[in-house]
Amino acid sequence: YYKALVSSEARRIHIDGFTFGLAGASTIQELAICLAQLSEYTQSLIEEGLGLEEIADSFYSTLSVNDEYFTNIAKFRAYQILLGHFFKSFDEYFELDNSVINGQTNYRHMAKNDRYNNLLRSTTQAMSAILGGCANLQVTPFDKSNVVSERMARNIQLVLKEEAYFDKVNDPSAGSYYIEDLTNQ
Repeated sequence: YYKALVSSEARRIHIDGFTFGLAGASTIQELAICLAQLSEYTQSLIEEGLGLEEIADSFYSTLSVNDEYFTNIAKFRAYQILLGHFFKSFDEYFELDNSVINGQTNYRHMAKNDRYNNLLRSTTQAMSAILGGCANLQVTPFDKSNVVSERMARNIQLVLKEEAYFDKVNDPSAGSYYIEDLTNQ
């Protein structure tokens, strides 16, 4: 079963932290669950005879993005570091080159009474995921019953890219003492 997942060119093993973040898991719990999922897959695939390079190229992760701005930035950065340490625990010379970490904004923290403020919440959540280094981002509409909110959710990413130039800087949060400290914690 696992060999079939890895035999394709596409990344097919999904490490899902979003579901647990949506259910109320803390940042640390979400990261721990993701690493536990990855550990299970990795052990099984190694037993099947696959190498670390094949395994590393076959998975992608999705983390939730909640309303804690700086913690989200640190979460994405820390997860990248933890993934590197995870694979080095199998082979100290292994370098993780291209992990794919997706972010999805969490509607758990949306206000029911002031739905237009949710647009701002979604924007700051998207900013924190991008600054943390997510590869792909899905912004949840602030009002699921409204077509306009779906369009605005799509436009948040375009505004951050085209008008705030978030795609022009490699690691905008590098060197910030507070974010570096949160990441290390």
